[in-house]
Amino acid sequence: MSPSEPATDGALPSVPAPGDLTVRVNAFSGDLAKTEGTFAPTWRRWALGEEAGAHEPSMLAPEEEPILTRWQDPRVGWGVVLPLDLEEADVPAPIRRLIASRQTDLGRVPVLRPFPKDDPNALILLKDLDANNAPTIDGSGLGVAIGSIPAYLLIVGSPEEISWELQEVLSQSGRFVGRLDLGETGLKRYIDHLLHDWSGSSARLDQTVTWAVRHNADDITATLRSVLTRPLHKKLAGDSDIGTGAVFLDGKESEVTGSDLRDALADQRPLLVATSSHGQTAPLDDRDTLRRDLGLPVGQDLELLDVADLLSHWQPDGAVWFCHACCSAGCKAESAYRDLFPTDGPIAEVLDGVAGLGNVTAPLPRALLGAEKPLRAFIGQVEPTFDWTLKQPETGQKLATTLIKPLYERLYLKKPVGMTLADWHRRSASLNDAWIKMRQDIRDGGTPTTAMLYPRLAAADVASTVLLGDPTAFFA
Repeated sequence: MSPSEPATDGALPSVPAPGDLTVRVNAFSGDLAKTEGTFAPTWRRWALGEEAGAHEPSMLAPEEEPILTRWQDPRVGWGVVLPLDLEEADVPAPIRRLIASRQTDLGRVPVLRPFPKDDPNALILLKDLDANNAPTIDGSGLGVAIGSIPAYLLIVGSPEEISWELQEVLSQSGRFVGRLDLGETGLKRYIDHLLHDWSGSSARLDQTVTWAVRHNADDITATLRSVLTRPLHKKLAGDSDIGTGAVFLDGKESEVTGSDLRDALADQRPLLVATSSHGQTAPLDDRDTLRRDLGLPVGQDLELLDVADLLSHWQPDGAVWFCHACCSAGCKAESAYRDLFPTDGPIAEVLDGVAGLGNVTAPLPRALLGAEKPLRAFIGQVEPTFDWTLKQPETGQKLATTLIKPLYERLYLKKPVGMTLADWHRRSASLNDAWIKMRQDIRDGGTPTTAMLYPRLAAADVASTVLLGDPTAFFA
């Protein structure tokens, strides 16, 4: 039976070996008999791509997307942003050591610089001096290749040298951004522990401490507790591996103070700390004291958390601290809310007074990240925060899910800490888009309404949440 004839007994037709098959070609050399032939005995070698001089055919299918948790992949990458005027010889030794270590994984570590603050490109481009290149923040691909910007970026320097605004823009561009603003000793301690993933840490994965101040039902601290810290605690306590190891110092049930927080941290040695409270912004007429106490959590007794006392009882030792309080991470020389409040009102007075300090990092994260056994990462604000951002003013909808879920799910799945704020910062970009659309409608003849306030206020509030510490750090 020939190969083209169907089987009549239900059996599959037999298939001749390739060497027995006839193949025809549409090339004519003057003799029709020479337009057909059989395959050579070496057909297997050819079919497997092993014939002399053969090359595997190139495939048009795109490369698999990189996994963003793997900063060691050059298509994802890690890099540093250093002050523009910092000479290479003056780069702190711990940072040079960190760069050298990561070059082993990546081959190339981009060392980026900001443009001068008064340059129109200050929030648009970065300088890559080694490559004589200036990648665009919002349009460059991820990775360490020239013209790209890594997914993970560590800013090294004060916000006076490298602005908070640049950190916010980089975060909204889809990067995972952290900052270290430490003295020589603190920087060495932090990098030493980072390079060893906090090996030997006594902090316990199955212990958490949540501290939620609540002054009264009408105070923003009540909103912070009900929308943010209490739901986070419930999620942690519901984890079968944590359970009763999740401690909640609840300001609704009893007075919670800085001493209570200190004792709980010393007893539990948690890997995650979460606090919500007011942040200190006084005295406005004494800048030295204001700088010393800026953003410190305020207990229910109206007393500040004593940082020196805290560190004499407890060492962070690789913990992550989420601190939701005004200016807990620092402050800006020019508030995003300027001109929003009456100049003779209490909020404008606070905004102007704090802005008088310039661009600074708050004392609590500096002390914790530079401690003898340093904190792994600190998440806080560089502006006041408003209840509108956490609870929609028109509907009352709670809006903290994109903070709560990552603090639990991503950290405890051992993903890099920089990823915890990714969804939160995407929310800021979305709110900005909504505000721009509303503004354009008004320019086209629409009527201004107070509804315009919400997206712009919330976008600025969300953007002011920053990470201090290296964004690749994770719960080892």
